[in-house]
Amino acid sequence: YVFLIESNGSWLIGKSTSPPATNTVLKKGTGKIRPNETAHLRAECSGPEQPGPTGKVTLKFFINGKNVGTVTDAKSALPVSPPVSIGMEVDAPGAAAFSNITVAQL
Repeated sequence: YVFLIESNGSWLIGKSTSPPATNTVLKKGTGKIRPNETAHLRAECSGPEQPGPTGKVTLKFFINGKNVGTVTDAKSALPVSPPVSIGMEVDAPGAAAFSNITVAQL
């Protein structure tokens, strides 16, 4: 699953699957963020521990403590066995700094 935010405040919750490689936007909208100010982001992904392709997964995205989007994916993209990866991407060098990153089981 993918949680993205742009510097103009637009955001999306998406899903990437393969094969074949497919990207799907599940929900999108706009939030209020200001350049050069700290933005607190929280992404939640919850569902059965081993859902397989038929389990439902609920995704929530918070910006500065406000839930800006919640969506339920009826066809889970979660893997049924490890490995699982978590990543962050910044489009331009120096465009963002990350601190206090926590990954926790819900």
